[in-house]
Order: sequence, then C-alpha cells, then structure tokens
Amino acid sequence: MEMRDTARRAFVASLVVGGVVVGALALWKLQLVVALLFLAFTIAAAMRPGVEALRRRRVPRGLSIGIHYAGLAVLLSVLLWLVVPRALQEIRGALGEI
Repeated sequence: MEMRDTARRAFVASLVVGGVVVGALALWKLQLVVALLFLAFTIAAAMRPGVEALRRRRVPRGLSIGIHYAGLAVLLSVLLWLVVPRALQEIRGALGEI
C-alpha cells in the first residue's frame, strides 16, 4: 500500500511540475499578446474617470472614448513631432554627416 501512495504522489508531483513548465512556456510564447492586453487594461483604467465624467454630462460613452483616443493620438503626434527631428540631428552628428 505504501508503494502505491508513493507512486501516486510522484505522478501528481510530475503532473504539477509539467503543467507549470508548459504554462510558463505558453506565457513566454504569448508575451506580446500579454503585454498588449496589459497595455489595453492600463489605458482603459486611465480613461475610465474621464469617460464617466463625460457620461455625467450626457456625452455618449462611445463618443467620449473616441474623444479620449483622439486626444491620445494628438499627444503622441506632438511628442513625435518634437522628438524625432532632434533625434535625427543627433544621429547625423554622431555619424559625422553634418
């Protein structure tokens, strides 16, 4: 009876370790998807107070989400507009093209 219990415990332990390894490998292969989901949840959590405030002012939820995304796009565009020319100038200077 003791041998059967030991074999069963070893089998269960092997299944658990194998499952953890397979799960870790799956997460490693899906790391881009997991990162994008994390980013999506973060953006949604950041937008929620503004969407709720616009909702109290009778702005439809879809429109308020669109307003937030448009604001995010404008902010990103302005940031790139300010940063990219200076970065290109620095790269050209480092390469000796100026």
